Amino acid sequence: MPTPSLAASNLLDQYDTPSRFGDAAFNVATTTRPSARPARPERGSSSSPASPPSSNRPPQPPPPRPDLIGRDFAVDPDEPAALDTRWCGDITYIHTWEGWLYLATVIDLASRRVVGWATADHLRTDLVAEALTDAVNRRRPAAGLVFHSDRGCQLTSTQYANLARDLGVTLSVGRKDQCWDNASPSPSFFATVKTELIHRRTWPIRKAATSATFDYIEGWCNTRRRHSTLGYLSSTRYESTITVTAERDSLATSHRPSPSKRVKPQTHPETNDTLH
Repeated sequence: MPTPSLAASNLLDQYDTPSRFGDAAFNVATTTRPSARPARPERGSSSSPASPPSSNRPPQPPPPRPDLIGRDFAVDPDEPAALDTRWCGDITYIHTWEGWLYLATVIDLASRRVVGWATADHLRTDLVAEALTDAVNRRRPAAGLVFHSDRGCQLTSTQYANLARDLGVTLSVGRKDQCWDNASPSPSFFATVKTELIHRRTWPIRKAATSATFDYIEGWCNTRRRHSTLGYLSSTRYESTITVTAERDSLATSHRPSPSKRVKPQTHPETNDTLH
């Protein structure tokens, strides 16, 4: 997988402000938002696309799927959950002069890391399928991983269900018209990336927006941006902490003798005294 380009450094320089947590980049609390968003092209011009199509409701009722998350999106740093056991995902859109660019993401609920993503100029199921495949190829999760989403037609399609089955992923969907699913990391991530990146400039072509999104996710969001829900650690640092703790606990357990293997003290056959 390619590494973030030098554009990531240029991107971070735009928000180089002192952070009370020790970093000097992208500190939302101390970064000033532009006073106004870039002017939109005149209606009817070739660079003014129509409103993005809605992806929230499928044309027909989707096959019944359970809600395996139950609106439990919280992270407890004191009792971290296992990585790559519960993911969530969604789609958002980015305005460019060429037309809409759509971004699909897959986020690990345990570490808030964007483990897979994809962009396209369409809203077909191939978009979310590419994002899920990207996540599985990167993380190689065990079978039975739960992927939670809303009831968008792409995410409830037969094509997506077949892909999830082949990848060993169990699909979970929120209940109909359930606003509590907005507490998942997906809407929060989309709001953040638009505030810190997308809405700060105009995007003449989709390729430029895709390249900047790559730099933001791989060069900043996953590796350096601190999350309050993770005890103000980055996703990468938090995952390292979880891994080290799990390995230490596993090592301690493996060296602890089980009751069945404990050696009984030997005694003298005549006097019944304990032999040393």
